[in-house]
Amino acid sequence: MKISNIFMLLLAGFALTGAVSCVETAEYEPAAPVALAPYYFSTGNGDREDLEENQSSFSILLGRLDATEELTVTVEHNSDIDNVLNVPHSVTFAAGESTANLVVTFDLANIEKRKEYKLDLNLDGIENTPYYLGDLSLIVYYNPWDNIGKGIYTDAVVSSIFGDVDPTTYEVDVQEHPTTKGYYRIVNPYGPDVYKVINNQMDYGKANRYLYIHAEDPEAVYIEKMNTGLSAVANYGYIVVTSKAYQNMLDGETLEEQKEAKLTGTLDEATKNIVMPVNTLDLSMTNYKDGASVGSNTTDFVLVLPGGKVVSDWEEVGFCNYTDGFCGPFMSTPVLDNTYPVLVEYNEKSNLYRIVDPFGPNSGYTSTVTVENNYIVFNMENHNCITVGDVETNIANIIKGGKLYTTTEADMELKSTGITKNELAEAGIGGTFDGKVIRIPGDQILGYYANKPDILVDPSTPVDVVLDLSNPTPSTSSKKTSRKVTKPLQLRK
Repeated sequence: MKISNIFMLLLAGFALTGAVSCVETAEYEPAAPVALAPYYFSTGNGDREDLEENQSSFSILLGRLDATEELTVTVEHNSDIDNVLNVPHSVTFAAGESTANLVVTFDLANIEKRKEYKLDLNLDGIENTPYYLGDLSLIVYYNPWDNIGKGIYTDAVVSSIFGDVDPTTYEVDVQEHPTTKGYYRIVNPYGPDVYKVINNQMDYGKANRYLYIHAEDPEAVYIEKMNTGLSAVANYGYIVVTSKAYQNMLDGETLEEQKEAKLTGTLDEATKNIVMPVNTLDLSMTNYKDGASVGSNTTDFVLVLPGGKVVSDWEEVGFCNYTDGFCGPFMSTPVLDNTYPVLVEYNEKSNLYRIVDPFGPNSGYTSTVTVENNYIVFNMENHNCITVGDVETNIANIIKGGKLYTTTEADMELKSTGITKNELAEAGIGGTFDGKVIRIPGDQILGYYANKPDILVDPSTPVDVVLDLSNPTPSTSSKKTSRKVTKPLQLRK
């Protein structure tokens, strides 16, 4: 504690004395004055230091009264700790500085796990007071997390910030707290050897980064704030993720309140699936808009714990006939009335249909699978106003601004205005579904290039998008590979 704070406390006491003396029925007996020390241990040091993997030091804060000159202070400690901790015998205050740190170093290899080491420190001639200390004792404890194996992680962070990155599923190392059941952490979930979707700036250095997940209550899961160390776009800084519930609890709200507000996730103990649903996470980037929020997760955050079962909300419908109006009509030589079979999946939970790899080999546009997790997703919330979000095509025009994305008039209206889907349906805007066929009018389809998202382009000859779900054919297999995304990335709008 800085000495100025001591004076403020003493002055507060004097003010209280004056205030009470004005009340005739109250009696006040002032406390004995506190002698001011030339230097001291801060009361903010605490009485425990829990060590982490890869940690090699911790600091103890000291303060002093007169910060004019450089000052070296002798610090005494118990000698029986010397074979474990390297404790300096003195600490130096720099000229003009009222605080200094006593840095204790150690080698974790010399520290026994789950054993309490008591460190006693003393400043000769300095007495303990409620405001500062001459003696400081703390427990040093190394309680490493248990490695429990490989989990399966589905990213909902990067894919929710950038519109041209789809959710990616990959293996991660998972640890559990040694004494707190249900408290997990993912090791380096966005490390360069783990998250391989974006090859960009990553700040990991020698230390691990952890994503901490609280699933002590399986019905009220939340995650702590994490700087991922991943910079998808250099000048935006590092991506940061946290639970909205965690932020609210830091402001004094309870976990039960977050659960009632549907801001928490769940742990299915049968399948070992941890799910943070859509809109439960807050996302930001350290240098973008001064670190302000850029939105919420647009897909579910999922961690399948080691030994768990991968559960998908998507069920295969089968191969259905699809007439393309999103890609072919925009080509330099337009491809019109192109109908071909596509694999379709349905998500009952979210009421979504999606086409897997819509512009792959069956389209005739390419002889290979385009990119993994490339979908056209049909939102079936309103059968008279079907929307698709952004559709990534396999068309690229560097002169016009990179890869072409297509969307619908209804999607654009929903993004830029306060209009509802019901109002759009009444105006005849949006796709339709008659129970068997999804149809989006060709004259409502628009495109934009990745580097020029504000400039819309029309197809030279519009073609209706038609997905016929009436007679699906089961598939024999559906292979998916990892997706690689290259710059420039576009912020999801």
